[in-house]
Amino acid sequence: IYAIDFYSDLNNEHLTKQHQKAVLKEVALARAKIESSIYKEVSLADALTTLLMTNPSNTLNHWDRVANKLISNASYIRNIGLSPNDIITHIYPLEGNEAAIRLDFRTLPSQYNVVMHTRDSGQVYLDGPVTLVQGGKAVIARFPVFLDYPINSSYWGGASVVLNFDDIIHQSGLLNIDGTEVALKRVQLDGSETVFLGEPTLFEKADELIPIFLPQVEWILAVKSLNTPSSTSIFQSFQHIWSLGLIASGVLYIAFILLFRAYALAHSASIRDELTNLHNRRYFFQFLNRLLTKNSSDFILYSIDLNDFKNVNDRYGHDAGDYLLKHIGWILTSLTPRGACLARVGGDEFALLIPQQSERIEAESFALKLELTVSSQTMTWKHQALTGSLSIGYVCYDKNAPESMENLLTSADHNMYNHKRKHYQKQQYPGGYHDYII
Repeated sequence: IYAIDFYSDLNNEHLTKQHQKAVLKEVALARAKIESSIYKEVSLADALTTLLMTNPSNTLNHWDRVANKLISNASYIRNIGLSPNDIITHIYPLEGNEAAIRLDFRTLPSQYNVVMHTRDSGQVYLDGPVTLVQGGKAVIARFPVFLDYPINSSYWGGASVVLNFDDIIHQSGLLNIDGTEVALKRVQLDGSETVFLGEPTLFEKADELIPIFLPQVEWILAVKSLNTPSSTSIFQSFQHIWSLGLIASGVLYIAFILLFRAYALAHSASIRDELTNLHNRRYFFQFLNRLLTKNSSDFILYSIDLNDFKNVNDRYGHDAGDYLLKHIGWILTSLTPRGACLARVGGDEFALLIPQQSERIEAESFALKLELTVSSQTMTWKHQALTGSLSIGYVCYDKNAPESMENLLTSADHNMYNHKRKHYQKQQYPGGYHDYII
């Protein structure tokens, strides 16, 4: 009985650790869904600022049609507003928001501070969550609009995109993880901290504090495990001797479940990059080989490499380099289409394969989108702003003109290094080599 009691204690400790690991995996998945959902909506809304930068008058003349198209392609956008000279003149949908027309941000110090921050930084800023009059909470992506991008000296005004915070959190599954209590907070521009979900005291007793990286802001997620599975000591509970068999059966059952779960986790680990949680080199080559073997689909293969990554490691340390790689991985994930395969295939090298596409104009447009999105998203490492820069090469595969894997990879890498050479020539000769070479 003493031996069984001792084993029971060991089993309790083991099951507690297993439970905490399982909870953290579910929380990590929910966090990734929150990040990808917000980045996806922000990327869609960024197209609106591009229209305003290139042709503001035409965008305003066709405002309802442009805004309706944007919202119809989004999942969480509630409404969109434009504020030339920081005065709201256009809102879609207008119904229910009429009172906001002609609102001057300069008369609202708390909001105007955020507007000025986006103007000075030249980047999108995620504000909120705020409580809406209509009910529920929302986060607001505020975009500065300049007519001379990327010089950013001619300020036109701003665009505001309201995202449904409640729906984002619900779809992430964060509040549906059994046996856990969670809370969220953010750091405001003035350095103060605001808890906007859950109990503030949870941050003092949390098992884990997990960062959520969003445009120019970081949320902190506190997680506390409440219920952990446990076995009961036979000696303490005075069970009959026949309960030994039941406990033994339960232990065997748990062992079977843990073994099966360990197999599943081991299989997942064998195809995932440990740092970024993207697919690894092994999985990517298997994916590419399957497409080439079936030869049933055209596709575009991208070779992606970070510029000046060694300088980041040398100057700020390898922790900063790892942080930057994860930051780039999150951005690339948010832009990767459904059915595509994104992988980290080397130290600072990524690869992306998009089936059902083979047009060069599509490839060039998407490569430019990747490059501009990454270069526009600044991360903060120990109060130091770091911005990623990509060199991208691609090759278009036509199923009617098959090529070997080696030739495809060589061509994509060759085009990527051409682009990288142009990047360094731009640094060495400012004002020249402005063409985007892939």
